[in-house]
Amino acid sequence: KHNGFVNVYSEEKKGSTFNVFFPVLDKDMQETKEETPGFQGGNEHVFVIDDEPSLLKSLQEILEKLGYRVTTSQATSKALKEIQSHSGKYDLIVTDQTMPDMTGLELAKAVKKINNDIPIILISGFNENINEKELKQAGIIRYLAKPVGAAKLDRAIRSVIDGNHQK
Repeated sequence: KHNGFVNVYSEEKKGSTFNVFFPVLDKDMQETKEETPGFQGGNEHVFVIDDEPSLLKSLQEILEKLGYRVTTSQATSKALKEIQSHSGKYDLIVTDQTMPDMTGLELAKAVKKINNDIPIILISGFNENINEKELKQAGIIRYLAKPVGAAKLDRAIRSVIDGNHQK
């Protein structure tokens, strides 16, 4: 009735993720980040990589509403080409872990060979036994478990970006 939908992603012996999407009211779309209490937002350029179109769109809408400039990609190969072509364009990369061509960890390692200075946040829908050593070796600064809400994502992005500006 509300024109929403449910997205289900499941992997055997790993678990399932259920994402429930509801349409946004026009009034909410007109809010600015200043009108959203508890959110800092920013104007940095964030590159989001996720193979699931509905999740990618959702992350893009959240980030744009918070004031960020957002570029997205569903394919890791296209994302790597984009990063290589425009190495200094992005302030942050947010990537999913489980993707068909390569994992988020593998993508992060490839990105770091192109631009070692770009911070990376890894998001995963499953408890994938990723340890801190693997994250550090891949150059990942922050790990978030799905589902990731706007407030959690905003805090993670601000802490990563603000932490890098202090280095």
